[in-house]
Amino acid sequence: KTRKDKFERRVNVNSRRYGISESAIVRLYKAQSGVCYWCHERLPTNWQIEHKTARCHGGEDTLDNMVLSCPRCNEQKHTKTVKQWLSHLAASGKEHELMPENMPIQQPLFEDTTW
Repeated sequence: KTRKDKFERRVNVNSRRYGISESAIVRLYKAQSGVCYWCHERLPTNWQIEHKTARCHGGEDTLDNMVLSCPRCNEQKHTKTVKQWLSHLAASGKEHELMPENMPIQQPLFEDTTW
């Protein structure tokens, strides 16, 4: 399968899993320029949808709380808050900058803001 085929399948799987439209996921991918929100590396074909603020910390299933992440970052961040995650990265000797402030997706990029 081509990278495009794998991407389309991943979009379809995540659309069904999270109840979000495929077009919203594609727009999120484009808004992030195809890179992981956390490490800024190119998203692999097995990218994941990640809550910036985990649900256990009050994060909601809204598009402004969702980003696309590489599996490594998603698994390592787990339920850490953004502040805890950035501190973890700094302690690991990894400098990190969040995507620009306008990166957290805002209207009118998405028609729907909830799933």
